Amino acid sequence: MRKLNIGFNNPKLAFLQKDIRQGGIFYGWDFSFTYGVFRNSIQIAASLLQSPLFDISRPNYLNFGGMGSSIGHEITHSFDELGKLINKFGNIENWWDRETVTNYDLRKKCMINQYSSFYSNATRLNIKGEQTLSENIADNGGLKLTQRAYKEWVQFHGEEDGLPGLNYAPSQLFWIAAAQIWCAVHRLDSLRYHITKGFHSPPEFRLKGSFANNEEFAKDFMCELGTKMNPVDKCSIW
Repeated sequence: MRKLNIGFNNPKLAFLQKDIRQGGIFYGWDFSFTYGVFRNSIQIAASLLQSPLFDISRPNYLNFGGMGSSIGHEITHSFDELGKLINKFGNIENWWDRETVTNYDLRKKCMINQYSSFYSNATRLNIKGEQTLSENIADNGGLKLTQRAYKEWVQFHGEEDGLPGLNYAPSQLFWIAAAQIWCAVHRLDSLRYHITKGFHSPPEFRLKGSFANNEEFAKDFMCELGTKMNPVDKCSIW
């Protein structure tokens, strides 16, 4: 991954550009992640394998929080509204048993209602919880996956040092790195279109929903139970 940081100007990496073009997935200058449901595969644009998402020379709580949560998001798409209908071979099949489907349907109602209650002051619109369900599932599940993965990494490799000049523990810096990927500025018309037509919640609510639903976040930042970022009623599917 260190070599991919320099892009496709290196002749040794030219074959990657050719493979990506023929596969119809990404060009080297694209800036996106995607989950190919019919291939059951994750594609990561080479341009993303650099700071602020990833850098091999920096502490891993930043890499897990940035790149890890994005990868976890794509993995969780295997278990969302579409993923549940496509098996590991990319064939259409309802591959969950009845009990799993029942529990999933019950839990997703919580998440639909939660995100539908989010209100954008700028647009005076509520988020469409059902329309954005699959992406919200992936945000919540992906964040939980990468946080658990980082805790397991620490068990094997030991606690890392914090960052100089910042009075935050490594566990807190993980969450800050995960939150940083949602920093964004929208024009009002763009934000309104995003809410009414988009399948992703606006970045503000992608962060608020997935963090507020995570007990480990509340524990690491000592959020009092019943506050906005540590509600009594949390939604969890995976």
